[in-house]
Amino acid sequence: MHNRIGYLKKMKRTYPLLKSLSWVCTRVAEWIRLGAIWIAGPGGSQRPGRPDRIVGACCTLIGLSILLALIWPIITADAIQPISMEETVGLSHGKTLAQRRQVFRSMVAPWRQDEKTARRMFAGQPWSIGDHRANLERRHARQVARKYRIPLQVVYLILDEGIRNHWPGPDGHPLPAITPPLCPRQK
Repeated sequence: MHNRIGYLKKMKRTYPLLKSLSWVCTRVAEWIRLGAIWIAGPGGSQRPGRPDRIVGACCTLIGLSILLALIWPIITADAIQPISMEETVGLSHGKTLAQRRQVFRSMVAPWRQDEKTARRMFAGQPWSIGDHRANLERRHARQVARKYRIPLQVVYLILDEGIRNHWPGPDGHPLPAITPPLCPRQK
């Protein structure tokens, strides 16, 4: 039992959603307990009056309705269907090969233009050119992630897959898989 409590405390610290859910459940329990106290009367020995019973019933109903509102989506949710192995063949990062190639093409469409822009800004400084192009790439990666509604890290994983597998870039040639060595700018 002690290990479970320690685990729950750790979970409560780690996950804000769990903290807020814990707070809501505590409030619901308080409403139900308050309703029971009002219904039973103080100390449970005296017979409560009619207004006390009405207030207690209302508190209990409020608590139970909040609890029902919290668990209703869980009760009415459809069962998760298992995925067959035939459906997962060719899937990576939750996307088919055709979808990944489409994301890759969207990601590398401005690649050569970004490189030209960086070369104009930092002529003769290879590391600075690569750094500036990577900055433009980060901005474009966020746009691609929003467009396809996928996490940003999946965009980068697909980009990495395309570079490693030599998928054609916007000009039909694979993208270079090299990074210029670090050489800080000199005045």
